[in-house]
Amino acid sequence: MLLAACGGGKRQSSPTATPGLPTFTPTGTATPHASPTAAPRDARWLAYLRPSGREMQLRLVRGDGGGDRLVADGVTGFAWSPDGRALAYWGTAAPVHVVQVGDNGTLGGVTSLAVGADAAFSPDGQRLAFREPVSGAGGWRLVVAPTGGGGAALPLTRDTEWDWGAPAWTADGRILAEGGPYALAGASGNTAFSFYLISGDGTRTRLPVGNLSGRTPTDVAASPDRRAMAYTTTVHNSACSASGSAQVVGVDGTSHEFRVHDLLPRPSSDYDEVPYGVTWAGSGALLYSAGTFDVTACMRSPSGPTAAMSGTPDLFRISLQGGAPAKLLEDAAWPALSNDGQLLAYTRGAAGGSPAVVVAAADGSGAAVVAQGTRPQWRP
Repeated sequence: MLLAACGGGKRQSSPTATPGLPTFTPTGTATPHASPTAAPRDARWLAYLRPSGREMQLRLVRGDGGGDRLVADGVTGFAWSPDGRALAYWGTAAPVHVVQVGDNGTLGGVTSLAVGADAAFSPDGQRLAFREPVSGAGGWRLVVAPTGGGGAALPLTRDTEWDWGAPAWTADGRILAEGGPYALAGASGNTAFSFYLISGDGTRTRLPVGNLSGRTPTDVAASPDRRAMAYTTTVHNSACSASGSAQVVGVDGTSHEFRVHDLLPRPSSDYDEVPYGVTWAGSGALLYSAGTFDVTACMRSPSGPTAAMSGTPDLFRISLQGGAPAKLLEDAAWPALSNDGQLLAYTRGAAGGSPAVVVAAADGSGAAVVAQGTRPQWRP
């Protein structure tokens, strides 16, 4: 793991949930898009990433390991459409693409959009919001484009020298995202987040979110009811530390921050929490994966300080209504639940060199490797 050098103080021990934050009140725990009759395990499709040299392949596979097929090379991220009939994917300095996916996993036509990353489908699946690099000025802006092409990507934000994080759509068609001038980030990339609700005409409202900080949010996921977004972040407090957490921000500005620091293996007296993905388990709970590394074993190199993981990431279930996190599995990263909540997919071996996609029941039982790769996502 490569960590950027930065200044600052020592990491402090953190509680399970940050005290003093407003309370986010979920509206229920029902999982959306649930089908009345559960499909057999071998009929469910997953998209995932497989290492291929220095790049990643985007691939599809069924939940029993059958039907494995290549979608695209050189991919850094992807997202399913709400109806599961399309996949958006992107690479480094490459256009966002949308490929159609048939019921049996067959691949259809591909549409190329603007250069960008971190795309999210609108609730009706007709538009994509994503981050687009700002030519010349630096930074990133948010744009919206029709998924079928045939139209330019329209800017939602027009700030120069700003960084905007990955977007999440709300139920009423607005965008929830974090942004701010990148000059405020400093050498470490840390900043105080400002969150905004952005309308289609670019009008935005700053949310009263306080007491959250870190790097630009990653692994952004909209809640099933689209009233909140969950994400992970890290805060570099010294040249060889990266204390991480899972955070939640609601459309009304309420927020949570969660750490499982005290529940992870302790390689030394000075260690930090590293997030390995977060997803929703209904509208009132999270599945959060995190591991640790030994800060005292951190080694400097010309390309930056390097610290090896001191063990495997563990998977926890966290209720937004309170209570201690519950450990579900060891060696389980990048969790994903099927839409009916019956099946869990995750990455085993994420801290090593040979990651594998695992499918299990929602409680972790009956686990089986279905592919060599990482970051699985169930087809809706």
